[in-house]
Amino acid sequence: FANSKIVIGNKNKEGFELLDYRILKNSEGVYDFEGRLNVNEAVTQLSTAVNDLGAVRKKCYLTISSPKSIVRNRIFPFVNKKDLDAMVKIEAEQILPYDVDSFYIDYRVLGIEETAADKSLNVMVVAVPKELIDEAVDLVERCKMKLECVNVLVDSIYSFKEFCESSTEENVLVADIGYNYLRMIAFRDKAYFANINSENGVKSFGDFYKEQYGIPEEALYDYMFRGADLPSDVKKHLKEEDHQKDFASLSFSNGTFEINDEDEEIEDEFKLNYTPIIEEIHKMLGYYRSRKYGSQVDKILLCGGGASAKGLKEAIANDTSIQTAFMMCQHKENNMDTLLLTAAIGGILR
Repeated sequence: FANSKIVIGNKNKEGFELLDYRILKNSEGVYDFEGRLNVNEAVTQLSTAVNDLGAVRKKCYLTISSPKSIVRNRIFPFVNKKDLDAMVKIEAEQILPYDVDSFYIDYRVLGIEETAADKSLNVMVVAVPKELIDEAVDLVERCKMKLECVNVLVDSIYSFKEFCESSTEENVLVADIGYNYLRMIAFRDKAYFANINSENGVKSFGDFYKEQYGIPEEALYDYMFRGADLPSDVKKHLKEEDHQKDFASLSFSNGTFEINDEDEEIEDEFKLNYTPIIEEIHKMLGYYRSRKYGSQVDKILLCGGGASAKGLKEAIANDTSIQTAFMMCQHKENNMDTLLLTAAIGGILR
């Protein structure tokens, strides 16, 4: 399951000022095999982290990420809030897999669409199983924090995108690349369109290199994310003839290393294979085209802990021929930090 992110800072008129953060690796027992939160296990971990950060527990904004959350884009007549509330509930009854009373239902009006004859509301409808919200709220309250808002990942990503890219009306695909998961959220102009989750996160290709080429996990991730060189013994192992043929047959992104062997300097390529992630992105692009009558995604925005993997951004841009960038606020400091925390910060910005 995905790691938990804690951010502290100041919410102000300009948005949010990040002061500090922690990324908690969810220890064994925090979630069961069905994804249910064990509140008793999580309380100690969360309380300790909050205390270490010195956070003043005045307001807490919570973002929940779960494949059980249901998000849909719907067009409704231009009506008042009371009537819209009723329409959203009726619509939710049509899309939910079981009893509507088992879900918390909310919505966000994304915009007003006008024609010569009429007006309509573009609405993001969200439904989350009550047990997920109730568990998370119980956790926050037992950690003695004041809960201000509970949000879902899709809406938090939308808020962060609007904060950083508010002037654009391009069709955008946001790829949130984590350790275990790849979450893709597509927008048409400023409106939410669809989201797809995949289990091809950073771990998927990390495991490949560990298993196939014996690269230690720490050395691999130092190379991928921290700009470190590969250890000399790993380089020599990669040059062995029994690996070279398989290695050369793969499709890789940019990257090089040098090997010193008996005073002979050999330069060769070590290019990370991001094919699983790129294939998932192509699936989403194809789905977008098929549902939007040939419409194209104009820009791909990357976020999440895996987004900064060496050569990944360039590999996606080259393979898709679509402008690809990190989803960061250009006028803010600590941009590479916020790249890891988009969902958490987006929940605050709503």
